[in-house]
Amino acid sequence: MSGEYRLSDEEPPKRRHVPLPPQFDDEDSEPEPESLLARIMARDPFPWMLGASVLIWVGLGLASRKWPPLAFVLIAAGTVVFILGQVYLYVLIYLESPQDALLSFLSGWYRQFYLWQNPELALKPVLLSGVGILMIVTGSFAPHYRKQQHFAFEPRQTISVGSMPS
Repeated sequence: MSGEYRLSDEEPPKRRHVPLPPQFDDEDSEPEPESLLARIMARDPFPWMLGASVLIWVGLGLASRKWPPLAFVLIAAGTVVFILGQVYLYVLIYLESPQDALLSFLSGWYRQFYLWQNPELALKPVLLSGVGILMIVTGSFAPHYRKQQHFAFEPRQTISVGSMPS
């Protein structure tokens, strides 16, 4: 036993391998929903809300260029999406802590402080509210970008540079 340092002269005890008992996830896990729709909605609804908002935004934006009164529908839809983004934010804060949700609802400065401390919580609702704001802006300006039938000046007019009145 040369070259090996020990604290005592006794032989070290033999190690015994004790296998761990098998772990079953069936008892602890929640049952998976049966239908496809139930499985989809059991997960995070954010991608579906964002996708539907973008489709409505693009569809109504293109339609409002052809028929300008649809711009008001786009503005109303943008307002609804913006409000849903804020409600989604309060729901996420409530799921974290009901006390923080109440304080955030009652006080704007506390909400800003809470979101400053938890930026990962605010990303999804801010994106949804941003799409709502873009829908409102698009609805406000979409009818103005129609092709103009009349020009501000007659294109057949010619301006001669050499003949200036004295």
